[in-house]
Amino acid sequence: MTIQLTAFIVSFIAIFLRGFQQKNVIHSKYTMIAITSYLLALTDVAVVGIIVQHGWHTVLAQGSGASFGMLASVYIHNRFVGENNGD
Repeated sequence: MTIQLTAFIVSFIAIFLRGFQQKNVIHSKYTMIAITSYLLALTDVAVVGIIVQHGWHTVLAQGSGASFGMLASVYIHNRFVGENNGD
């Protein structure tokens, strides 16, 4: 797998989780907030590792992954979790 694809995927997951976490906080999904926090920590380390090892040339791939990740997180949270589902 190329570093560009890896950067895209890791960024997608990281920003997906950030968007999902934002929706969890807005809707007071306490259990999901705790679980998502640990996943966010893992992806933060992965993103920093990619930047340290491969530099700034991964920015385009990371930005693209972030855009799609945020869109997907809002859609999926609204569709499957929403205000009245979960905790």
